[in-house]
Amino acid sequence: IYDVLPAQPFGRGKLGNQTVTSDDLARGRINGTSGQYTVSVSNSIGTFNNGDLVMIIQMREVTKAENYEINEIVSGAGTSTLTLRNALGRNYVSNHSQGDSSQAQIVQLKEYNNVVLDGFSPLGWRASANYTAYGYGGVYVIAAKNICRVTDSVNFTAINGIASGSDHNGYNESDWRAVQIGGGFQGGWNTTDGNTAGRGEGHTGIYLIENATDVGGAGGGNDGSGTGKPGSANCNATMTQAYMGGGGGGGRGNNGSDTSSSGANGGPIIIVYCRKLIIETAEILVKGGSSNGSVWANQGLGGQGGGGGFLANVESCDIGTDKINAKGGTAVGVSPAGGDGYIRINYGRNVVGTSSLGNFSTNRNTRLRSPSGALI
Repeated sequence: IYDVLPAQPFGRGKLGNQTVTSDDLARGRINGTSGQYTVSVSNSIGTFNNGDLVMIIQMREVTKAENYEINEIVSGAGTSTLTLRNALGRNYVSNHSQGDSSQAQIVQLKEYNNVVLDGFSPLGWRASANYTAYGYGGVYVIAAKNICRVTDSVNFTAINGIASGSDHNGYNESDWRAVQIGGGFQGGWNTTDGNTAGRGEGHTGIYLIENATDVGGAGGGNDGSGTGKPGSANCNATMTQAYMGGGGGGGRGNNGSDTSSSGANGGPIIIVYCRKLIIETAEILVKGGSSNGSVWANQGLGGQGGGGGFLANVESCDIGTDKINAKGGTAVGVSPAGGDGYIRINYGRNVVGTSSLGNFSTNRNTRLRSPSGALI
């Protein structure tokens, strides 16, 4: 936020003191060009306003890089073209065509003074057949000028929409992507005929015929080796690359029957900007999903989902112990766990608490201090 509001790193507190019990953020699919001040928006949900802060994020792309930025809408709210305060720092592309993994979205960043997060599940990834609608979700972002208090669990577990592999319906390379396109990297399909199953989707968005784990999504099982591979975590440790967890590969029973299950979805992304973050008895969950364990004896189990990511940019925080969970989907039977996601706390003054439920790290940044100077 300080790149847009240099003296207000936690926002302006425009919405006052509120308790949030549901996800009402506006979102939309976008395209925009580096160095330009406008983005084109389609398939939006909710209402954007002039003066809103927004997160612009590339959900999937060929080469992993820093994939999001904060900006402000200057004009154009209510139209398909938004003008921004700052020039875009990179390209944002939503191609939505078979064989292309590029997807980007814009997410409203609401600015509270003090906010209580009181038990809800943010919007998961939304997609549609033939790429005709939606193309948003799977990311939740919020700002509080003073205190963000979590009093009941924010459960964003494994709702990375269409990130998972197929079930025993056996989609093949030519038609699998024609069904729906995921917000994260998809797991490979299984096969019902004993042939080699589909490899998971990497950052190229291309499926290869190989029963192996790929970067991002995971390979499917086949009739002779039926357990889908686990999805990977795709963020980096600093959370400057915030990609959702990869989906597990689809499973296929090795007894020739339809004893199989879909791969599990990968975990999503939550980003919080606030002067002080307090997690009480609640949890923040960005875990990868777990597939159906009832069929594991036949090795028809779908792969587990990769963990997502949580980022807090705060002056100080009290997050307790293990109250933030970015683990990959739990290992079941012969199916190994999904890759563990990332938890990052950037702070201006101090951090109290830690988490062993994911790859946890902290970093001091003196720009994350309130201009008032006094501790709260």
